[in-house]
Amino acid sequence: DPLGAERLRAATVAWAPLLGALHAVGFRPYLELHRGGRDDPLRLYCELEDELLLDLSIEDEEIPDEPPDQIDGDWAVFIQDGDGNYLADVLIDPTIDHDGLAHKLAELVEAVTDGDRPMFVHW
Repeated sequence: DPLGAERLRAATVAWAPLLGALHAVGFRPYLELHRGGRDDPLRLYCELEDELLLDLSIEDEEIPDEPPDQIDGDWAVFIQDGDGNYLADVLIDPTIDHDGLAHKLAELVEAVTDGDRPMFVHW
């Protein structure tokens, strides 16, 4: 769908500072339309080693097409294994900058790979 593809391109450019911060800590981030339709919510994903998937959104809703001046709600972060089991379900303060968020996510992934299962906590 050309409209959905253009929306993804524009959102990727708009979110480039966050995507770059995530890349700088070793992630391979990408935006995706949740179910593939042009009007579907945007989600931010990072495929990790060992078939883990990091899913980042605001209040478990979506990522807006452009970063807002102020994020209304916490960052919601999930890490799933290859079978879809949740290994982490945490919230992160929305006032954190992109570099700080990237480093917190790296700490979270490290904790999960070390065997921790943070669920329903602020990270």
